[in-house]
Amino acid sequence: SYYDHPDFHAASLKTLDYRKRTDHTTIASWTPEQFQRFYSESAATRSELRMYVPPMQPTLNDLAQRVLYDEKVTQTFFPKVPVTHIGATRTNWECAWGYLATKKRYEEEVANGHKAHWDHPEELLDLVVAGIRA
Repeated sequence: SYYDHPDFHAASLKTLDYRKRTDHTTIASWTPEQFQRFYSESAATRSELRMYVPPMQPTLNDLAQRVLYDEKVTQTFFPKVPVTHIGATRTNWECAWGYLATKKRYEEEVANGHKAHWDHPEELLDLVVAGIRA
């Protein structure tokens, strides 16, 4: 679904759209052939839903921490791999809040004279993770 957050850039939980779904959905624009090709209820049930509950959430958290902060793992498997943080303004409220909280924290750091993205990339990644957890 595409959500209408009344004041997205206010970065407030009060201004986010909490509906479970909306009338504007991606699959509504699909042809029957595309629906047949791209959607499988059994696959969604087997994989998508399980990503949001234990043991997957703690496992994903652990893997993210290791990939982003474990120096040995980073240097061995991901040397010089850039990390890009992307947010969407019409996504569900959980994803929107993660983006907004991260952006707010980053702006606070910059306002205080911290330029983590230039001088301290590791610190910037810490801010991203902290914003997601907020």
